[in-house]
Amino acid sequence: LLRELATASGNILENKALIASLNETKEKSNTIKVSLSESQSLQGTLDKQREMYRPLAKVGSRVFFLTKDLKAINHMYQISLTVFLDLFQKGLQFDGGKNPGQKSSEAAVKTRLDALQPNFLRLVYDFVCRWVLKRGRLTFCMDLAHGLEPENSNKLEWEFFVGQYIPDTSDVASVPVPSWAPEEQKGPFHKFVATCEDAMKTLELQNANLWSAWFRSPVCESNFPGKIEANASVMEKLLMVQAFRPDRLESAMQLYVHKALSINDNSHGGTLQHIYDESHPSTPIMFITTPGADPSAELEEFAKEKVGLSKFDEVAMGQGQSETALRKLRAAAAEGGWLCLKNVHLAISWLPTLEKELHSLSERMHDNFRLWLTTEPHDKFPPILLQQSLKTTFEAPPGIKRNLMRTYDSWSPDFIRNGDANRSKLLFILSWFHAIVQERRSYIPQGWTKFYEYSVADLRSATEIISSLDTSDVKGLSWETIHGLLENAIYGGRVDNVYDFRTLGAYLRKYFSPSVLEGKSPLAQGLAVPASCQHSDIMRLIESLPSNNSPAQFGLPANIDRMAQRAASNNVLNLLRAMGKQSVSHHRFDREEWNKSLKPIIHMWEKMTEGKDLTTLHLKRQRGDVSPVDSFVALEATYAVTLAQRVSSGMAALSRVLKGKDLLTTYVYKIGQSLLSDMVSYFCFMFQCGQPLV
Repeated sequence: LLRELATASGNILENKALIASLNETKEKSNTIKVSLSESQSLQGTLDKQREMYRPLAKVGSRVFFLTKDLKAINHMYQISLTVFLDLFQKGLQFDGGKNPGQKSSEAAVKTRLDALQPNFLRLVYDFVCRWVLKRGRLTFCMDLAHGLEPENSNKLEWEFFVGQYIPDTSDVASVPVPSWAPEEQKGPFHKFVATCEDAMKTLELQNANLWSAWFRSPVCESNFPGKIEANASVMEKLLMVQAFRPDRLESAMQLYVHKALSINDNSHGGTLQHIYDESHPSTPIMFITTPGADPSAELEEFAKEKVGLSKFDEVAMGQGQSETALRKLRAAAAEGGWLCLKNVHLAISWLPTLEKELHSLSERMHDNFRLWLTTEPHDKFPPILLQQSLKTTFEAPPGIKRNLMRTYDSWSPDFIRNGDANRSKLLFILSWFHAIVQERRSYIPQGWTKFYEYSVADLRSATEIISSLDTSDVKGLSWETIHGLLENAIYGGRVDNVYDFRTLGAYLRKYFSPSVLEGKSPLAQGLAVPASCQHSDIMRLIESLPSNNSPAQFGLPANIDRMAQRAASNNVLNLLRAMGKQSVSHHRFDREEWNKSLKPIIHMWEKMTEGKDLTTLHLKRQRGDVSPVDSFVALEATYAVTLAQRVSSGMAALSRVLKGKDLLTTYVYKIGQSLLSDMVSYFCFMFQCGQPLV
């Protein structure tokens, strides 16, 4: 247009070409203006929709860092950002909350988000629980629930719950213990009062009519009085159970997790088939095992089914096996075979070499190649190899229900159908018996006197015995043969206690009997042996079983569950405390933070030693003829006094530093770090080493 204006001659109004160009330019200008307006509107819509996904992104970010905190309780629990992002992308593909006929409106996005978050949390839970040993799963869920919704409790309540905060009870010592609570709850009650002063006004703890039934309830965590259920926070209820009914604290934590995350703990881990489906050649598959557990036999059977034994090889790692392992690794990667390196924790120094070899082979690996590793937890395991591997634990799953599920996941439908109904019944009885003897270990020492390493190998051997029997006629079955082989050779071969051996024999005679096989006697209350030979029917029956164990299932008294729950809840609190302390223990000296965490400990020590001058305390030496026993007791008493003096000196030095009266020394710094980490204090370690008193 400008060029034509510059070169135009004559009357511009009579220049048709110029006028046409002007009109065309005007039309283009209007089109561009409309396009820009539409672009701005579209950009605003996209920004608005993207902002709607921001809460989910924040949840994902929080979950990632909470998952990374797991390495504080076990070095093997490590996850990389790449793996987590893949998991997050997998969660975004879920379309359970999307209506196919619904357009991409704001309401549709909100509906989708409401479905995405619980599904993502469930996905993370299943993924993490696959490589976290069962003793750490409730810990992870508690930390996840608190980390995602910290507003449900104030910081002081949480720190008191996990044991990071010790309240001063001197101001509430005169508060009487409620009449419905036993006198031995005085200490926990006063700590609860000192921590939750605001809640005391609404809880009405002195009202016996309100709380007596709750205190006597066998499931108190679910039976709070109506007005308390409506008004008290979730954390206040947890603290109530911890203070007055610690024998139900584990169940209360499970209920808290269920309400906060909408997760029922019914994950029984992935089968080898599920793990194989998720793997690819460049990713090692790692079994984290416990002492006595060996997945190699189960893996060998799986390899036989998938690639054949001719393409499966294994190496037991140890001294002199490094070159053999590398040679077989290169051959398997080139030919598409499977290689299992067993007990790699015995060759920790060689694992960086394995990392480099895997990296160098990554571009020329056969599509069918798989590397399987078995290892026990080890603090010096290379983090990069841990993060790159597809990890899974190999241990007995928690609970009879999940134990049965794992057993039947390992048995194919064809294996169950291969025989008559009596064989199918005997296999179910065997799976139940196997679950019972494994889960009874949860009640040590009342269940078993020690931890017996019953494993899949025992189940496999017993299965072969059942499969070899002629089960066509119940009357023709040799029950003595079954009892003898299982009692003396397979399961009983691990037992070295006469009382445990007697218990094992009682179980065998109870379950492996004609009355149970014919349905005249139940396996457990309300549970008879299924008559179906269909794998799906048996799995539906297992799904209907309760997720939590009952002492009655083991023939144990009902109150034994109190001991088990106390031990389990203490373990969870210890692990939560370790996760909370990890950032503090590696942090530089911060007087304000140290004062907040260590002042209650120092105050408690000062109260314990009030009126006692430990620095001048000395024991008189015994003279004359002294018996060896008296000499030993005197020596131990001297050690105790010396240690008490060292602790008193160290605590005094730490107190002076926190008050700003002294400079921080290496000795005081290490004392503070050890106390923050819940470890044996540094002055105790120096005492053992014979260092002079500071």
